[in-house]
Amino acid sequence: MLRQPTICGYNDSEENAKKLISFMKENDLFEINLLKFHRLGQTKWEQLGKTYDYATGGEMTDEAMTALQSLYLDAGIACYIGHHTSF
Repeated sequence: MLRQPTICGYNDSEENAKKLISFMKENDLFEINLLKFHRLGQTKWEQLGKTYDYATGGEMTDEAMTALQSLYLDAGIACYIGHHTSF
């Protein structure tokens, strides 16, 4: 099973999903968990004196996550969003 933090404007495109689907099939992987982007690590970056590139933006809507999920399901890959997994 793969887990992918999904970030708007970074890895949320249909092209990215299709490439990942191809990779998964080539490697006999048929299950993925798409995780919505969050900022839980932002304070750690700030404490280290580093710039957190996603202090704004990056959020995924439920609709966008569902659209990505459909791409995986249509390709025969079990796809779960967030904590909604089979395990």
